[in-house]
Amino acid sequence: MTSINYMAAIGRIMMALIFIAYGFFHLLTKDETIARFASINMIEPTIVYYIATSIEIFGGIFLALGLGTRYAALILAFYTLAAAIGFHSNFADSNQLQHFMKNIALAGGLIQVFAFGSGGLALTHSRPR
Repeated sequence: MTSINYMAAIGRIMMALIFIAYGFFHLLTKDETIARFASINMIEPTIVYYIATSIEIFGGIFLALGLGTRYAALILAFYTLAAAIGFHSNFADSNQLQHFMKNIALAGGLIQVFAFGSGGLALTHSRPR
């Protein structure tokens, strides 16, 4: 086991933590989250809430454990890009711009995981193509 495998696992876990944390935060703030979705005229905000929360929690856990890593990374990358565009596209607000750029960078890291796999420390080993 090389140090690069440990670094890949650490990177995956660090990226996964934001999704897991926000997923559980959304579980604790269900009504507020659904209201926020409704405030941007999202179709079926309750259904979107359950889908988004599931993606965050399960996608984050799968990414952290290295289980179906490429699929989890790709789904989370698309989810993160959608969140950036849907929630953080008011660039006149510097806070929203920062969140937008953070999401773009996070999606870039997830695309790297999709491209290169999980590394050696994972429940399933996805090898580079």
